[in-house]
Parts: sequence; C-alpha cells; structure tokens
Amino acid sequence: MFKIGRKIVEARQEKNLTQKQLAEILQVPRNTLSRWENDINEPSVEMIRNISIALETEPNFFFGFGD
Repeated sequence: MFKIGRKIVEARQEKNLTQKQLAEILQVPRNTLSRWENDINEPSVEMIRNISIALETEPNFFFGFGD
C-alpha cells in the first residue's frame, strides 16, 4: 500500500520547511499536517493540490506516479 505521508515529508524536507511552516502556508493546524505525514489521516484531493503548489511538485508525486 502506498503512503502519501512519506511523500509529503520527503517533498517538505526537500524545500527545507518545518511542519509548522508548511502548515501555516496551507492554513491548517500543525497537528493536521502531522497526521497526514504519519498516515493517520489523508488529505483531500483539493488539499493535495494545495500541497503540490506549496512544495512546487506535481500532485501525482504524492501517489507514486512519475518518480
């Protein structure tokens, strides 16, 4: 099973952002981002789009396509 959370962490760290910084950019609580990164919850498709914009990557990156 593919884990979106690990891809979020990878892309966030590539941009040298903390969870707090990315959460502020996305306008979500830091604990929400933490839950996504730990695969406790999954972000909505719309939020994945927002994450991809914030981290300057394609949405497909988070689903394991185009690695």
